Amino acid sequence: MEEKPGKIKGIACLCKADGKIFRVLQNDLGTQYDDLEGQSFVSLADKKSRTKATSFLIDVRSSQLAFNYSLNLWIDNAIHTLTFLGIMVKENELIIIGAKSQQDTVAFTNQLQEINNEQANLIRKLMKEKINSQNNEIQKKDQSYEDLSSLNNELINLQRELSKKNIELERLNETKNRFLGMAAHDLRSPLAIIQGYAAFLKENASEELSEKNKLFLNTIYSTTEFMLNLVEDLLDVSRIESGKLELNKESFNLISFAGNIVEINKPIAQNKEIYIEINYNKEDITIYADRHKIEQVFNNLLNNAIKFSYPGKNIYVDITEEQNKAKVSVKDQGKGISKEDQGKIFQPFEQVSNTGTKGEKGTGLGLIIVKRIIEGHGGEIWVDSEPGKGSTFSFTLPVE
Repeated sequence: MEEKPGKIKGIACLCKADGKIFRVLQNDLGTQYDDLEGQSFVSLADKKSRTKATSFLIDVRSSQLAFNYSLNLWIDNAIHTLTFLGIMVKENELIIIGAKSQQDTVAFTNQLQEINNEQANLIRKLMKEKINSQNNEIQKKDQSYEDLSSLNNELINLQRELSKKNIELERLNETKNRFLGMAAHDLRSPLAIIQGYAAFLKENASEELSEKNKLFLNTIYSTTEFMLNLVEDLLDVSRIESGKLELNKESFNLISFAGNIVEINKPIAQNKEIYIEINYNKEDITIYADRHKIEQVFNNLLNNAIKFSYPGKNIYVDITEEQNKAKVSVKDQGKGISKEDQGKIFQPFEQVSNTGTKGEKGTGLGLIIVKRIIEGHGGEIWVDSEPGKGSTFSFTLPVE
């Protein structure tokens, strides 16, 4: 019998869930039906296609329908490259249909109604459900994309608002720094005058004063001294925070430089019966830095160590060169710092207890200035401490 014009050739068979063929519905590839029935569909595939054929069966069982699987099948000692469609028709049965291309497979499926109209209708029904399911997935993805776009737009708007707020905060911070600088500058002169007169009276008129008036005079002098230190620190902070940390760098030997600063601070330490010891692993460690600013760092750390150390204790200054960096550590045997306060001491205007072992007071700004100076030189600063066991402040500077 002659084939109808435009008839598509292919193969269609019913299989168990494990892929074993139990009925051939159509076979235009030449093999007798009986030769295929009883065989495993996977065994018909060549070795390179068997893994893919197994995946095809798994996909059919899990999704009820799978298509567009290109496999190479051995039939009549010849390889046939076909595109397959698979559909679960019952709980434990599936139909497999294959033709030369995806388009031919769809057309071949439509032809099957001539053989088994019930099966063809079932195929159409399952394919329609599969296509509808895919359309729903596409719609969900489109909706998700729209939601994502909406969220992205909201995020962009929030970023713009955040940028505006940051610009405003920078402006306010700059205004604050200018105010601090102006206020500190205006306060420095009258405070210096008050301290000067108090110092003059202490030296020249103390014998004429009663003990009570001497106490008042000493209080005026120490208070103005504290306020002058606070004003100087505020000036430093305002300059640094406004980005005006000017560094006049030069090369110098850190060991001899630190030795001189230690000698200057020894008399202050001896007033509390505290001894300062300096140690180093090299005679010459040359750095390129602002001499005045590094002196400010040393003095601040030594003053803090003296202030928070108990009488009769020692302070150790250790200087080493490690991996092209100079490391300086100032270790005391004083009060120590709690973990909570360690996170605050390098932050500006954080309230931390800063009363020394003999009631000495500080501005609380020294360590902030020290941190900015060290970081401005490309170094790092940190603290290791435990309450009752003292503190070790360490910082690094690049070696020239």
